[in-house]
Amino acid sequence: MTTQVVRTVLFGWLVLAGASQAATVAGTVRIDGEPAGAVVVYLEGATEAPPASSQVVMDQHNLEFLPKVLPVTRGTTVEFTNSDDIQHNVFSPSAVAGKFDLGAYGPGAVRGVTLSEPGEVLVLCNIHMEMEARILVLRDPYFGVAADDGTFRIGGEPAGAAVVYLEGAIEAPAASSRVVMDQRNLQFLPKLLTVPRGTTVEFTNSDDIQHNVFSPSDVAGKFDLGAYGPGAVRSVTFSNPGEVLVLCNIHMEMEARILVLRDPYFGVAADDGTFRIAAVPAGHYTAKVWRDGFLHDTRPIDVDGDDKVELDLELSR
Repeated sequence: MTTQVVRTVLFGWLVLAGASQAATVAGTVRIDGEPAGAVVVYLEGATEAPPASSQVVMDQHNLEFLPKVLPVTRGTTVEFTNSDDIQHNVFSPSAVAGKFDLGAYGPGAVRGVTLSEPGEVLVLCNIHMEMEARILVLRDPYFGVAADDGTFRIGGEPAGAAVVYLEGAIEAPAASSRVVMDQRNLQFLPKLLTVPRGTTVEFTNSDDIQHNVFSPSDVAGKFDLGAYGPGAVRSVTFSNPGEVLVLCNIHMEMEARILVLRDPYFGVAADDGTFRIAAVPAGHYTAKVWRDGFLHDTRPIDVDGDDKVELDLELSR
């Protein structure tokens, strides 16, 4: 009898919360079973929130209103900027906005209107009637716009340049792979490299000048690979988990970090906080996060063999 090893793709959102106790709401919108983008998801509380006093921009560019759908909180002032080299106009036939008409104005000019009542506002230009947009004025300031894949987030700050990783109940075998950190244009590339313990990192020199690679980090044995010229390569095998600072003693402005992890299940969050960890065997794990240092918050997670497991993280700074 053969044993089937089930490997799962883990994906989700990483959000770093501020000092307040506000939560983040995230999820996916589907209409008739299909992910729905350009959808506004919003919340209304039992108590009405105070009106906003902020300003946002709807631009007129290339004979379009941008964005075409703009959600705002009641009390917001929307500034209509003209980024074209021709005259534009902004008006609305919507009663909820007072059926305003801001008149014609030229390139670089700005007109503004404060929207005090919740509702949907149709925005048009009477010079170029093909231009059309909508402003959705909401009672409370808790909303998010779904992306093309239907995902949305309300609240929180998406955490990019973060590493989300899993540690299983049983330590995974050490890796025996080789990866590259290049020196190019007086930079280490990538600036953040995540590897499982046992990995050998090759430091290549793609510049036309000499470089050096050294580290003052105890976890890496405080190595110094010396100076070496264009096209040369030096390497180090990292056996112990931890954060390794990488420097060049010839060009002190050069700096990078290598994050050595115990197990090989990790993903780097994109700028919007989304991450993906592929090929995770079934089992019980602890989800951990590094972002400019190892964060204390962790989350238990069970991978049971489904094709996809969703893990949304909201962590304190």
